[in-house]
Amino acid sequence: MPKLSIYLSSRIRQHTLDKNKAIGELLERDGDIKIFLPHTISPSEHHEKIQEDIYRKCVDEISKAEVLLLLADSYGIDCSWEVGYAKGIQKLIIAVIETEGGLKRLREDWMVKGSVDAVIITNNELYKTASKDAMLQNKKLLMVKYQELPKTFRSLARGGSNGSK
Repeated sequence: MPKLSIYLSSRIRQHTLDKNKAIGELLERDGDIKIFLPHTISPSEHHEKIQEDIYRKCVDEISKAEVLLLLADSYGIDCSWEVGYAKGIQKLIIAVIETEGGLKRLREDWMVKGSVDAVIITNNELYKTASKDAMLQNKKLLMVKYQELPKTFRSLARGGSNGSK
């Protein structure tokens, strides 16, 4: 079976790059997952001449991916577009929440929240709060330890079950 392909949707800001890189390394360390990290094709400074190239590359990578992984703790306007595009082409969309701020943002952004197929939460208290949200109750809502993310992604994408709903 080919590697599970994932597109990481997260802000590309200096303060988020370490987290983006860490989750990419965790998922790829598994050996059965290939993740595309958009920050690897974006320059550290704004560059007018390559915006179109970056846009097209990201659209292409979302189209090729089986899963769009939304880091709810650090998404922005472009990420919201990526979620909508992925939903439109029927990709599996999984949000990962690790902080209260991430849960708050996802709960407030109804269109993003409505587009997500599954929500993985790494904190028991946040899981309890999320399970009371009317819209999230209709999603696959999982409480998963951070180290178990690779197994959970494979399970969600390839038809198994992991965690609770």
